[in-house]
Amino acid sequence: MPIRVYATPYKSMKKIKKIKKYTVGQMKKKAWNILKDYIRLRDCLKTTGTIERGHCYTCDKVYPIKELQGGHLLDGHVGMNYLDERGVMAQCYSCNVCKHGLKEIYIPKFTKEYGQKLFNELSRLKRTPCLWKQPEYEKFIEKIKKKIEYIESL
Repeated sequence: MPIRVYATPYKSMKKIKKIKKYTVGQMKKKAWNILKDYIRLRDCLKTTGTIERGHCYTCDKVYPIKELQGGHLLDGHVGMNYLDERGVMAQCYSCNVCKHGLKEIYIPKFTKEYGQKLFNELSRLKRTPCLWKQPEYEKFIEKIKKKIEYIESL
């Protein structure tokens, strides 16, 4: 909670707020929330041509954008691939959560579309620990926000 400091005893004076510094975990969560919104927009536009509806990457059914999630090619929230947009596709809740990403469809389809080389690179990144601090997360968030603004302006 911000600290309130008054220059004089009068309540009408301006409040000086302390700038909140986020923890690495909070920044990672914020970055993921921005990224998943971008992934949904990107994949809806790619699969249906609109930003209202899109196809699930694994079952290929059409869903409203709010019902799609960002599904990772490779599981794990600790490696550098967690926030790599190349390894995240829009998936429905059923495929992403209930069926654990439906990897038996996701991986072969991904490798066919993007190649074994990219799959191997993302697999390597999964084993590389993410050592980002607040400035790196802030840059990443700004980059993704610009991409979202661009897509929404189309």
